[in-house]
Amino acid sequence: MQPKNIRDNPSLEKLAKDARNIQLFQKGWKYLKPLAKLIGINISGIDESLNKMNENIAEAEEFVNLPDKFNDLFSDYGWICFDSLNVNVMKEAITKAELEGIEQAEIFLVDHFSPDWVRSRLLWLKHIKGFKLRYSLIEKACEDYENKRYYSSVLVVLTQIDGIVNDLNICDHQRLGFFSKDSKVIAWDSIAAHEKGLVKLQEVFGKKRCMTRQETISIPYRHGIIHGMDLGYDNRTVAAKSWATIFALRDWVIKVTKNELIPPEEKPENEKTLMESIEDYINLQNQIEKQKQWTPREINIDQIIPKKGKVSEYQEDTPERKLIEFLTYWEKDNYGFMSKFFPPDFQMRPVDIRNKFSEFDLNDFELIKISDVIPTVSDVFVKLSIIKDDILSSSPWNFRFVRYTEEGKMANIILDKTTWYIVRWENR
Repeated sequence: MQPKNIRDNPSLEKLAKDARNIQLFQKGWKYLKPLAKLIGINISGIDESLNKMNENIAEAEEFVNLPDKFNDLFSDYGWICFDSLNVNVMKEAITKAELEGIEQAEIFLVDHFSPDWVRSRLLWLKHIKGFKLRYSLIEKACEDYENKRYYSSVLVVLTQIDGIVNDLNICDHQRLGFFSKDSKVIAWDSIAAHEKGLVKLQEVFGKKRCMTRQETISIPYRHGIIHGMDLGYDNRTVAAKSWATIFALRDWVIKVTKNELIPPEEKPENEKTLMESIEDYINLQNQIEKQKQWTPREINIDQIIPKKGKVSEYQEDTPERKLIEFLTYWEKDNYGFMSKFFPPDFQMRPVDIRNKFSEFDLNDFELIKISDVIPTVSDVFVKLSIIKDDILSSSPWNFRFVRYTEEGKMANIILDKTTWYIVRWENR
C-alpha cells in the first residue's frame, strides 16, 4: 500500500527512526557512561558527538518533512518535489511562500527552473529508457525555451511526457499515457512517484478545459493547450512547470527500468545494536561536517598533476583520475570498459558507446583545467586530438562527473562509498 505521506516512505521513515533512536540514547547516556567506561569505550568521543547531534537531529527531522511540506504548498500550483530538486531551493521556496506569499515563491521557482538549469541537466534524460527516442525533440524544446519560444517548448514537453508514460505504463495489455484517467505513475519508496507527487500533477494538469480562453494561464493544462482551448499558455511560468515535471517523471522512469514499482520481497535483517546505530550516526555526522568544510580544490595542471600521465599518477577517488582511465580505454577503442564509466540509470551498453565514440579516433589528450562545482559534482576540461574523416583536429572538451551511491543514486553529500561517473560530455 502506498504511504499516505511522503515522509512514510521507507527510506525517509528510516532516517526519522534513526534520529529518534539517537534522542533516546541521549536521554539514557548519562546512565550508560559508567558502564561504557568500564568496558573500554571511548566516552569522550561519544560525548563530543552527542553534543553536536541536537542540531543535526533537527535537520534530519526537517528533511523528512520537507517533501510533504513542499507538495502541500505547491502541488495545486503545478510544482512537486523530486529526487534531484535541491533541498535549499525547496527550503527557500517554502520560506518565501510563508513570508511573502505563493506568488513570490512561484517567481522564485520559475527563476530556478531556468533554461540554464534545464540545459545543464539535459543529458540526465538522454540515455534513459523512454527518453532516448525522444531526445532530439526534447533538445529542440530546450532550444525553444532558451529562445523564449514558450508556445513551442510547452507543446513538445507535454506531449513527450504523455508519450514516455505511454511507452512504459502497460496495464492489462493497454498502454496508458500520463494524462489517462486510469494511469497511476506510482512507485515504491519514491518522492516524485507518489500520490502527492506525479499523481497530483496528473489531476492538476489534466483538468478539463472545455471553453476557449484568451487570458494568461500559469498552469500547463494539457487538455486546454493541446486542443487549442487555452490560448494564453505562451509564457515562462507554464514552460518552467512543464520542464520541472519532465525531470520529476525521470524518477518514475528509473523506477520502471529497475523494476522497483512495487516493494521488494522483505528479507530478514539482523537488528543493529544500539552502539552500532550510534556509530553509524556519528559517521554520518562526520561526513556532513566534511561537507560543511569543503572548498573547491585549486589544482595547477602540470605542476601538481601531469597534463597526461599514467593512471597511477593521479589521486584515487578523483574525477580527473576517472577521466584519465576513460580516455586511456578510448585510445584503445575498448568500448566495453568505457561503458562502465557511466551511471547505471544511463544504461550505456558497449554497443551504445561504440555508436557514440567510434567515429572519433582519439589520437592524444591532455588536461586543461579541473573545476569542482560542489562536493559531489566536478567538471574536467581536456584537450582532445581527434582524427575524424582522416582529418586531425584538436579542441577542448568538458566532462562532467557526479558522485553516485552504491544504490545507484546521485549522492547529495560526501559519502565514503561513492563512485564518480560521467554524466555529460561535450566539445567546447
